[in-house]
Amino acid sequence: MGTGLCMYLGHTIYQQNYGQLKLDDFTLTRVSRAAMTITSIGFDYKLNLPSSNSPIYGTQEYRDLKKQAHQRSANKLLNLCQKNGGCYIKVGQHISALKDLVPEEYCSTLKLLQNQVPEMNIDDIYKVLREDLGQDPKEIFEDFDEKPLGTASLAQVHKAKLKENGDIVAIKVQHKDVKKHSEIDIKTMDTCVKIIGYVFPQFEFMWLARETRKNLPEELDFRIEGRNSEEAANLYSYFDWLRIPKVYWKWSTSRVLIMEYCNGKPINNTEYLKENGISEQDVEEKFRKLIADMIFKQGFVHCDPHPGNVLVSKNESSNKTELILLDHGLYRTLENDFRLTFAQFLLSCETNDLKGMESNAKKIWGR
Repeated sequence: MGTGLCMYLGHTIYQQNYGQLKLDDFTLTRVSRAAMTITSIGFDYKLNLPSSNSPIYGTQEYRDLKKQAHQRSANKLLNLCQKNGGCYIKVGQHISALKDLVPEEYCSTLKLLQNQVPEMNIDDIYKVLREDLGQDPKEIFEDFDEKPLGTASLAQVHKAKLKENGDIVAIKVQHKDVKKHSEIDIKTMDTCVKIIGYVFPQFEFMWLARETRKNLPEELDFRIEGRNSEEAANLYSYFDWLRIPKVYWKWSTSRVLIMEYCNGKPINNTEYLKENGISEQDVEEKFRKLIADMIFKQGFVHCDPHPGNVLVSKNESSNKTELILLDHGLYRTLENDFRLTFAQFLLSCETNDLKGMESNAKKIWGR
């Protein structure tokens, strides 16, 4: 049965997505690896978890079996993300951050992807810059630090100095082949999860394909990130302690984003705060104000405000504490009805109003 399903899955993926394309061996390997992994995960849940009619359903024994299945599946998913790279690592990182939505075994296992992203070769960095900017990087940058400031699943950031005006900038360069493979990767994940969800209804990760299909195209176009950055800077300009890097549009494309370089440390770096006499309470209050205004005042919400994207620094001229907000690739605009319901839900939590919690929760999650 397992071999038959794998063959059916692979055939369906090919016919629906690549029937008119000539795929290289590398791409076919990635597609096959994804199909086999998702099929294996689906079968694990199907064969090793008792049905709701089982006498042990809901017991501690059942919960132990479920935890074991989660851990085996998380290990398989981690292996898939590491081998396929690119978009798969991005998806794995997203899953690892969803502590309240996915089993703990997935979060703890896939968390390894946060710090294990391979650097892009500097020759590939220069190749992308030449292709997108139409010039040799040496003609644009007076200095270019070949050691990256950071490496993520989709891109790598380098510090440089512009020849034209001497400005110090941060250059975000997309990994060379990530966009080339992204459409196929998205379709592969979408098809795999749909088929497994149909064959095995208890497979609980249908949301994965939906989120991937919706978010990745936005994150792969750095022009969207640039526009989001400028809109956020405009909307939250009344916070004099908030810095959002300026975008240099002259040298920015869908794969290259050049921004003002802002020096700071992650918001959770308590040693830096102490060494620079920065109040943790002040930093926390500023961050809470920013998030509250995003949700309840402006409705324009940064979707990935983890510590690496929220930096703290001391302004050299004013000696005041500033927050620096980075990575504006993904924002969501909240409708007024949702924001009102969410506020009512939080108020009911604050007043211990159980009926209010239940009714507003149902509105938020559409039940």
